[in-house]
Amino acid sequence: MKTENAIRQSEFAESHHLTAGAVAALRNEHLEGGEDFWSEGRAIFWTAEAAAKIEVIIAHADEPEEPEAIPEKVKDKPDTLQVRITRRARNYQFVYAGLDGLRIAVKVPKNMRESIIGKTVTVARSKDAQGTVIYTLVP
Repeated sequence: MKTENAIRQSEFAESHHLTAGAVAALRNEHLEGGEDFWSEGRAIFWTAEAAAKIEVIIAHADEPEEPEAIPEKVKDKPDTLQVRITRRARNYQFVYAGLDGLRIAVKVPKNMRESIIGKTVTVARSKDAQGTVIYTLVP
C-alpha cells in the first residue's frame, strides 16, 4: 500500500495525546486490517478514512452515555428485569446491558450472543455463594 498519504499510528497517538496501548485498542476494535491499516516492518500505517473514523469515536467518547434502559419489573416474577442489550463482552458467555445508567454483564448462550444486541430482553437476577449478583438471560 502507499505510505505517501498514510498516517503512522504512532504519530496519530502523539497528536491526539493517547498512549500506544489506547490507540492499539481503538484500532483493534473499530478498524479492519488490510483495508483501514497495515504494517510495514514495525510501523503501522492508517488510511485517512480510518484516522477520521477514530477521531469521531474519540470526540464522542467524552460525551456522557444515556442509560439504555430503565429496568421494569416483570409481572409475577420479582427477580426479573427488562433491559436493553448494548454490546457484546470480550468473554463469549456475556453481553452488556444498561441498568439504571450502569453497565451490567448478562450471561447468555453463545449461539444467541450476536442476535440479541440492540434488543430488549428479560434477565433474571440471582446471587451466587459469595453474594455476587449474576444476571442471566431468561429464554
